[in-house]
Amino acid sequence: MEDKSPGTYKATNAALQRLRRRMETLKKHHSTCEARFEKEIINPEAQMSDTEVASTSEAASTAGSKVHVLDDAPPLIRTDSIFLTKAMLGYKTDDSITSIDNSEDDYVPRSSEEDDSAEFSEPKTRVDSSKHDDLVSEGDSSDKLAGVKRKKQYKKTIKRCRSSSEENSSNGESELKRMKRYENTYKRCTSSPKSNTSSESLLVMNVSEVDGSKKYHQKKHFCLFCEQPQSKIARHLEHKHGDEMEVATALQFAKKSKARRLQLNLLRKKGNRAHNIQALKEGKGVLVPCKQTSDDKSNHQDYQHCFACHGLFKRKSMWRHVARCTLAQNVRKEMPGKTRIQALCASAQPVAKGVSEKVWKLVSNMAQDDVAHAVKEDRYILALGEKMYNKKGENPSQHQHIRQTLRELGRLVIKGRKVTPLKKMKDYINPQHFHHIIKAVKEVTGFDEKTNKFEKATLATKLGQSIQKIADVMEGEALITQNEEKFKLVRDFQGIYRLRWNEMISSAAYRTLEQRKWNAPQLIPLADDVKKMHMYLDEKQKQYYNQLCDEKTSRKWCNLAKVILAQIIIFNRKREGEVSKMSVATFHSRDKSPLNKDVAVALTEVERLLCAHFERIETCGKRGRKVPVILTPVMVESLELLIKERCSCGVSEGNIYLFARPGYDTHFRGNDCIRVYAKQCGAKLPEALSSTKLRKQVATLSRVLNLNDTEQDQFADFLGHDIRIHRKFYRLPEGTLQLAK
Repeated sequence: MEDKSPGTYKATNAALQRLRRRMETLKKHHSTCEARFEKEIINPEAQMSDTEVASTSEAASTAGSKVHVLDDAPPLIRTDSIFLTKAMLGYKTDDSITSIDNSEDDYVPRSSEEDDSAEFSEPKTRVDSSKHDDLVSEGDSSDKLAGVKRKKQYKKTIKRCRSSSEENSSNGESELKRMKRYENTYKRCTSSPKSNTSSESLLVMNVSEVDGSKKYHQKKHFCLFCEQPQSKIARHLEHKHGDEMEVATALQFAKKSKARRLQLNLLRKKGNRAHNIQALKEGKGVLVPCKQTSDDKSNHQDYQHCFACHGLFKRKSMWRHVARCTLAQNVRKEMPGKTRIQALCASAQPVAKGVSEKVWKLVSNMAQDDVAHAVKEDRYILALGEKMYNKKGENPSQHQHIRQTLRELGRLVIKGRKVTPLKKMKDYINPQHFHHIIKAVKEVTGFDEKTNKFEKATLATKLGQSIQKIADVMEGEALITQNEEKFKLVRDFQGIYRLRWNEMISSAAYRTLEQRKWNAPQLIPLADDVKKMHMYLDEKQKQYYNQLCDEKTSRKWCNLAKVILAQIIIFNRKREGEVSKMSVATFHSRDKSPLNKDVAVALTEVERLLCAHFERIETCGKRGRKVPVILTPVMVESLELLIKERCSCGVSEGNIYLFARPGYDTHFRGNDCIRVYAKQCGAKLPEALSSTKLRKQVATLSRVLNLNDTEQDQFADFLGHDIRIHRKFYRLPEGTLQLAK
């Protein structure tokens, strides 16, 4: 005989103890079933019909014989699993079988539509492996009927659990737990059943709500190559598509290794994304998310694909996924600046039909909210964006203006759906709906009927202009397609717009704007504050210049760039955008030629010295005007140092702006710089030190010099506007001039 070690005896004893505990569990379960069976056959005529009595008694005899055999049964030996049916145990087909809490798997009542004599098969998944269209099967009438019958079964089970807990005091606690669990399930099925009757044909896959069921491999993923749903996608890729390059690359790694798992997960997400994109384009089907929820009311608009790994996640939790996703972290390291995660994910979505990729990217950079979804879903709003982008899309500074215009129309459409029957932007271009348009515009702009004033008067005027542009787009389509009915409809709308819009909207909006200007304070910067500002900036310029020469860091570079930007704006009295958007190429192309001899003869000695001292740059101003900018030698020296140290201080090579932000593709804003230094310099009225107010100050004080018409024209050209604008808007009223003088 073999010598068995103490460890072998311990293992054998442990196995025997486990077997003994399992036998005790089976005996308890058998006692419960026998008690229920005896209770039901006491008065069969009161509970069942004649045919049911016959069938039940016949089954009971079979079951009874088996029960008596089990009384003197030998020790149990583990055998292959068998499938029991209700008929074998002698139960009615309308009742369900429950088990005690010590059993391994709790039984879930099946629908009465299923064949009771059939074996217990593996639960069916919601995804059919043959057709994509079969995925949406939850709205069928058969499922509705099954849901009603399932509720009846829950009621019967709850009653049986209550009666069983009263009779069997030993198992009362376990039966009470089961009863509570079935009550909770019944309440959930009654209060919030599966919304399979939803009118939406585009759904998001979710999990089952039935308690106690262990459904393995219920979620199916779509193959990237054959486009079929598979329960075990890794095994499918290995056996069916092992010759594909991506699959072969993943299989070359060791099994259960991290690299192999990452590659297969990426292929799985790519396959699901391809299926999801197809469903989004068709407007029907089931989207496969990476993480399923039990919320059957999930909206497909709440989900987005990751821009790196292509997995489908909820928009609100996308930031959490990106923080964990290795691919996303690697991609973001290569991108300049901080980009919003949802904007990146929106750009990864498929481009809508009829929209250019550049416009779609511009729209995707919006805040991804209800307004952005309304913009993306409306064809004519996107067409207006396409029109505006074709006119001024080459200027990146105009992109924000385009997005703002589209969002204004998106808010109008959302509000119009609530207060009017208008649903899309094309419904607004209809003369019969003009009164609905007026109502929607007044609602979105906050019109007060009592005071006849707008809360957002500027928005009212902008919406009128945008609606006119939409009408122009539709008119162009009608002419191209030779659609006379559509062309007549647009022309009729334009006619009613010209007749009634000014009366209903524009007049009240402009009147509101004029009344707000009546009592607005007219601030003018004090000469002492301007002097303090200049002295403070000169001091900071010297300090930051020396610091950048000693240490090449991004912080030192930014400090010097902000000071020089504020100096140039205040010295030239320019609009902040004209100087902030100045490019490096513009600075290099500045005029360095000597003074023309013929012109020098007409100048005084002081003027000739000033021309040799300063340098002049021409930039683009409003309406494409050529605007001059004068630089002092100190400014030129600092700008040359900034250009020299751009690469060493973290400014990307793709950034074209002279006052660039290190690590970004944008530039510093002049108003922000002036606002900070105005508070730091100790001015009495720091709020009066801004680029616009400084321009008005110099225009007002220029009247003291008694300039002639030629000198006034030259002065207006230097400021970058027309002489009429100079006299009407930039000169402050006489009272202000008298106080200032």
